[in-house]
Amino acid sequence: MARIEIVSGSLAQVHQIIDELREIDRIELTITSGNPGAAILAGWAQSTYRRVVLVDGSPAAVYGVVPTPLLEGSAAPWMVATPAIEQVPREFLLSCPKEIEAMRQGFTDLRNATHKDNTTSINWLRWLGFRVSDEPVGPGGVLRMFSMLGLPSAEVKHV
Repeated sequence: MARIEIVSGSLAQVHQIIDELREIDRIELTITSGNPGAAILAGWAQSTYRRVVLVDGSPAAVYGVVPTPLLEGSAAPWMVATPAIEQVPREFLLSCPKEIEAMRQGFTDLRNATHKDNTTSINWLRWLGFRVSDEPVGPGGVLRMFSMLGLPSAEVKHV
């Protein structure tokens, strides 16, 4: 059975994830930013909270939260992964609620967009309590907004 570990991570690990990125994440980032690698490195640099997920010691996902300067109290959560994250779906899901609570500290709402075909991401976001819009946005209408509004809760969801 594969083992999961969430760590502060390093830039070298982020580069490994970029090199092995899931195709749906590559497509989404190409649509939203044009250059997936540059977008991930910018997200890493700008995040106030960021982590790398290791699966059996190898980088499998990276995520963070970037403050949104034009919307006070708002931030954009983001995550990309390699296919290795699919080896540990249950373990990863169980680690998520406390990570989302950590990401929410200092923000009244989290919002971003995901590709409409990224059903794994959409299901995961809904399970975590994000609202995912059915309304198309972005170039070609292929993105769906997701949000979690309100102050962070005092209690962490346990599964």
